[in-house]
Amino acid sequence: MSDISYPLVNGVFHEWSSVELKIKGKIYRRVKAISYQETLKPVKVYGTSADPIGRTRGMREAEGDIEIYLDEFRQIVADIGPGFYETVFDVTVSYSETAVSTVTDHLVAVRAEEVGASQSQSADALTRKLKLNILSIKWNGVDGLKKPLSGAA
Repeated sequence: MSDISYPLVNGVFHEWSSVELKIKGKIYRRVKAISYQETLKPVKVYGTSADPIGRTRGMREAEGDIEIYLDEFRQIVADIGPGFYETVFDVTVSYSETAVSTVTDHLVAVRAEEVGASQSQSADALTRKLKLNILSIKWNGVDGLKKPLSGAA
């Protein structure tokens, strides 16, 4: 049962200006885009019949990327420090608006996997795209697995 009353009269829906990005506990505001996703893909198991006899639990995969304005990218790299491709850190993405619940997703044990830079003639501000290798995501505090691995990442 939903705890949201309809119509939403005294508030607004979450939107881009609702987003707060934290990396290693520090807030970054000059972010153009953030995207992250997680999958758990089970595999069907077959015996001597054309029908599957079951399926595996599957393997969790999580990835994402952040598009950041150039000066903020330089700050994030400086804050993570030398070896930023090898450093593990957590990312928190919160969505907050008046009269609706705050949603906070935790990207757990993240590493920078790739940096992309693409410039062309235009009036747009320069950005960098940072591809993220994520071990797991807690969707507003909820893990997608019933028995996730526990302990230090």
